[in-house]
Amino acid sequence: DIPLQKGAEYRLEFDYTSTVDVEIPLVVRGTEEYYSDKIEAVSEKLHYEQNFTVSQDDDKAQLVFFLGGNDYYNATFSNIRVIKVK
Repeated sequence: DIPLQKGAEYRLEFDYTSTVDVEIPLVVRGTEEYYSDKIEAVSEKLHYEQNFTVSQDDDKAQLVFFLGGNDYYNATFSNIRVIKVK
C-alpha cells in the first residue's frame, strides 16, 4: 500500500533491466488510475524517473508492472521509490 495525498506531486523512480528487449506497461492506481507509462526494458541497466500529481487521497495505491504477453523472460526492478516532492 502506497499512501497518496490529494494535490501532492510524487516522483516515481527505479532501476530496471530485462533478459529480452520488451515494452513493459506500468501504472500507479488505487481507487482510480493516477499515473501510467510504458518502459522499454533491455539487457543494460536503465534508470526511470517521472513525476505525477494525485487527484484524491488514497491510502492503498499500488505500483503495478504488467509483465505478461511473452513466453519467458526475466525482468529486474530495483531501488523502487515513490517520493513526495511537493
